[in-house]
Amino acid sequence: MHVSIPSKCLKPDTGLTTTNITKTSAKLNWNTKLCAVGYSVQYKTSGAATWITRKITSNTGYKFLGNLTPATTYKWRVKTRCHENPDAGSGWSIVKSFTTLPPRLGEELTESLNITVYPNPASSQLTVSCESNWNGNETFTLTDMSGRNYQLTIFDKDDEHVVFDLAGMASGVYQLTVTTNHNTYNKRVIVVK
Repeated sequence: MHVSIPSKCLKPDTGLTTTNITKTSAKLNWNTKLCAVGYSVQYKTSGAATWITRKITSNTGYKFLGNLTPATTYKWRVKTRCHENPDAGSGWSIVKSFTTLPPRLGEELTESLNITVYPNPASSQLTVSCESNWNGNETFTLTDMSGRNYQLTIFDKDDEHVVFDLAGMASGVYQLTVTTNHNTYNKRVIVVK
């Protein structure tokens, strides 16, 4: 049996669907092309200027996306990387869109935060670090056991760490709440003077 490979690199133009949509992930699907050695997928939030590109190095008709923002509309497209020149490829498919699911009422989303708090117990300073970097939209609150909230004074800050001054804090057990655009993280903190 002889299989003829088309001389033109064909773009994926059928089977463009999005399935398995959750709050933070989705599966992008397309029908494969015989000429493909792989695919390039681009996605972005609706309204964003810059596309994020992911490569698939086999003739597979899907790509899982993770670490997405809940209740957000995304756009995506795909193109074929071809036998004759894997770096060239076809043109882009039409742009498809999907919306991630919203969180359930009262649900805390902590799956995409990787936060460390130290030292704990703390006396003069408390460091909160985030592996995926702070984006500047976070709020940090300490709440004592009676429910009183304390605004924290930032002593030092970089992309991954925020150091708080605990000079005015009394000894006791507190709950640290870190809130980002779509995540909340809670950690028990002990202050010892």
